[in-house]
Formats: sequence, C-alpha cells, structure tokens
Amino acid sequence: MIAEREITENEYTNFRKDYLKCLTSLDNRSEKIEKCQEILEQNLTLLGATAIEDCLQDDLSIYY
Repeated sequence: MIAEREITENEYTNFRKDYLKCLTSLDNRSEKIEKCQEILEQNLTLLGATAIEDCLQDDLSIYY
C-alpha cells in the first residue's frame, strides 16, 4: 500500500523527538517504535497498491 498525509512542522518535531527517544530505549524498544510510528499512520490518503509475485512458496511454485 502507498499512502500519504501532510503533517505540520510541529507534528514532525514532536514525532522526531519521541521517535529518537524510542530508538534509544533499553526495554521494549520494538513495541515503543511501533506505537510511535502508528501515530503518523492515521488518516492517510490511499495512493495505490503494489504486489510482488512470490514463486518461492512451495504451493505456488508448481504453477510457474
């Protein structure tokens, strides 16, 4: 999926500050980063979708 959303400079500044704090966290780093990213991943405008054919899966390789 490809989507976009414009954010204000203030939103970006707050996100960046929180994101850097999450990156340096010693406990639950992955969860904190994910929660921080989810803040920006709201109210997006869908621009398009793309897919890649996966022939490495066993059940699909017989068709190619």
